[in-house]
Amino acid sequence: MPDLKIANASARSATEPNAPPRKLTPAMRQFHAFKDRFPGCVLLFRMGDFYELFYEDAEEVAKAIGLTLTERSPGQPMAGVPHHQLDNYLRKLIDKGFRVAIADQMEDAKEAKGVVRRAVTRVLTPGTLVDDDLLEARPSGGTLAAAYLDGQGVSIAALDVSTGAFTLDSATLSNLLDCLSRFAVAELLLPDDCPAGLKSRIEIEAGRAGAAITVRPAWHFRTSESREAVLKHFGVKSVEGFGLEDDDAALVAAGAVLRYAGETQTPCEAEDQNGLAPSLSYIRPPKRAAPGDRLVLDATSLRALEIERTIRRGGVDGSLVGEVLSGGQCTTALGRRQIAQWLREPSARLQEIEGRHAAVAALVEDTKQASELCRALEPIQDIARIAARLALGRAAPRDLVGLGQSLAALPTVHAACEYTPSLTRYCNW
Repeated sequence: MPDLKIANASARSATEPNAPPRKLTPAMRQFHAFKDRFPGCVLLFRMGDFYELFYEDAEEVAKAIGLTLTERSPGQPMAGVPHHQLDNYLRKLIDKGFRVAIADQMEDAKEAKGVVRRAVTRVLTPGTLVDDDLLEARPSGGTLAAAYLDGQGVSIAALDVSTGAFTLDSATLSNLLDCLSRFAVAELLLPDDCPAGLKSRIEIEAGRAGAAITVRPAWHFRTSESREAVLKHFGVKSVEGFGLEDDDAALVAAGAVLRYAGETQTPCEAEDQNGLAPSLSYIRPPKRAAPGDRLVLDATSLRALEIERTIRRGGVDGSLVGEVLSGGQCTTALGRRQIAQWLREPSARLQEIEGRHAAVAALVEDTKQASELCRALEPIQDIARIAARLALGRAAPRDLVGLGQSLAALPTVHAACEYTPSLTRYCNW
């Protein structure tokens, strides 16, 4: 079960505020302004070659991940991490259940007139990771979800921030765990006015699913506010095109998820080196899950069948997903993620099942074509996640190279499938 730092973030920030000294330097005034803007987050504050933590942040993080605790001045605890080791420490912090805000220097200190201009460029939480280095330890990804409870049950909006996949579903309190497990939810949003008894029950179910709880302001779950967030994000005048009504409970959860994603992924007006502001434009319109299209496996079945985790060790190795994907049998990251989803949610549509079987049979029977297709797929990178990082202004040079290689390989992939009807039909070429 994840640490409760996320669940208790708002309360902690209110009851244990940072205690600033009487006289603040301009840089420390920046620090406290960021802390006020992002309550519940530990703040990594870039100063030269280090990201520094101060006050309670420094004490908590030093204790949690073993940093050396020093003092900037008497009574001002301080700890830091080298900027080139940031991802390693971020992984540790996320695994410990922290929410992390990163304040970067937006100009060269040598050219700054006065205090160096800084901005919080991103906020990292268990459900909003997009960087491959941070996602490696999560084979199924880490989905962000919001739960809206009404008299009819629980409406769930599940967003994979790393790919833009956006799904709406419904559940009851009794099968909430099943829903969270199917979507591999890493972080669940709840309104702060959720009754204590109900919140406690949801926390238990979320903990069993491996999801952290993040409490959000109740107004983020108002129908009017959520509808406005959805309409604004997708640039539409009505939600009917998404199969939703204006008073749809699923719309409330969708709006809450989009608002949170915006706050964490595009927290400031900072631009990347090309002058482009980060954007969530890559997020696809929400789709309502169709119950009749899939075989619903409850959490108990997923665990007993060891679909993604073994019972004894709790790891991927030895699970069904691990066995299917072992030995390089699935060439691309996109394919590995798709296979894992198919195993979590087997298709219930006969035509789709037969299509998959025919495609597999064609490759089993023609090993030469299978080998050609494998070679053709080798250059294909994780295009969905690269697209997300491009939109968010966090793409690295290797992402651009990988995208170019992937696009250049598509004609070869097409040619490898061209003369096999079962493959061309299934791939929709």
